[in-house]
Amino acid sequence: LSDRGDLHGAHALFIQAAELFGTDDPGAAAAAAWYDIGESFKKISFAESIEDLREAERFLRLTIASPARQRAKLRLARSHDALGQTLRRLAQIEKDGQERERLFAEALQNLERACELAEPVGLEDAAGYHHNRGLALAQLRRLDEAIAAYRKSIRHLDRADSFGMREKPSLRPKCRLHLGRALLERGRRTDLELVLQITKSLI
Repeated sequence: LSDRGDLHGAHALFIQAAELFGTDDPGAAAAAAWYDIGESFKKISFAESIEDLREAERFLRLTIASPARQRAKLRLARSHDALGQTLRRLAQIEKDGQERERLFAEALQNLERACELAEPVGLEDAAGYHHNRGLALAQLRRLDEAIAAYRKSIRHLDRADSFGMREKPSLRPKCRLHLGRALLERGRRTDLELVLQITKSLI
């Protein structure tokens, strides 16, 4: 259903699936159900509300705590990335400055953990996680670190290409676009030529 664009119909099914498992269930099926409903809460159109994002956070924390998920490194990396993105979005709409800072810090911790887990085994996955980490760093105005993260993402995509791996068609243009924006915001004259090159590659 979600692949056909019916996010709300899929969301209802994910809720039913998650309700089949107790929160202390150590199995892989429970972890998968919690991940699916957590991702669904994150993706649905009304998920800019704190309530929906908090539900996503709750289910993704359950997923990460699952012993079965702890043994599956790529899936665990995906879960940390999803939680990191959720916390980043919560931070964006949080009005209390101290809580916003805490949410951003934990978001980065999860995004960094996703990168660490995926690095040895999943080049394309790691590329996506470094891109998401770059977005969080850019929002914090840590532009040098954001630029390094975007560049690392692109390097991983290049390596994946050299091994004949298929990449998500949208990821490389996103990395280049966000790299160009971060370079512009950093404002160094030496970056201007690179920004122009990136712009031409996107046209």
